[in-house]
Amino acid sequence: MRQKDFITEESADLLAQITDLILDSSIREDERQILLAAKARLEKHQYLPKIVADLKYSLTPLAVKNSLSQKVASFYLQITNLKYADKYMGLGFGFGMNFGGR
Repeated sequence: MRQKDFITEESADLLAQITDLILDSSIREDERQILLAAKARLEKHQYLPKIVADLKYSLTPLAVKNSLSQKVASFYLQITNLKYADKYMGLGFGFGMNFGGR
């Protein structure tokens, strides 16, 4: 099987949304560049939670300044939802608390 066959539904959904946003003429150029970088990483089948985390990291300063376009603002709210959270994030902290004692 090719690597392309292993794309998850979440990745495919996110890729479709990002592609639609990139093609939208109402978004700003700085938003488009951020989305293009994420799209390239999704197409290379990189780790989805890391891509989403980097998207959040890149879009947050624009969100704080209230300078996101309306469509990217809606997308930003969606990716900050727990649906795209790394399910294993913080697992090491739990192991450390359970097994890291004296």
